[in-house]
Amino acid sequence: MAICHEVLAVQSSSGLTITSYRPGPGSSSADALDLLRGRNAGAEHAAVAD
Repeated sequence: MAICHEVLAVQSSSGLTITSYRPGPGSSSADALDLLRGRNAGAEHAAVAD
């Protein structure tokens, strides 16, 4: 399984970076994150309807 990452420099702070990791497309980890996103989207809709 490949893990993709991106490093972003924070312009306002010297030496500070933000690193983002994500699973490779089509991996079982990517599928699991898609499932979690779907569940979270459903919860957000329920909270708005209340």
